[in-house]
Amino acid sequence: MVKCLGNLDEGFGAGIAFPEDDYHKRLVDGIKKSLGTLGLLVFFLSKNSGVSVIGDLPL
Repeated sequence: MVKCLGNLDEGFGAGIAFPEDDYHKRLVDGIKKSLGTLGLLVFFLSKNSGVSVIGDLPL
């Protein structure tokens, strides 16, 4: 976690990726506030190669 936050300080984004399914969406919903506080992105990967993002991409 410390290394991850250090990368954010250097201008890099950090995130995690999950399959896009109900289980993982519920999991992320339960910790969404903490993920936002830490500045972590969540990528949901669909079976048809689509990607959706939760969080704000760094500028």
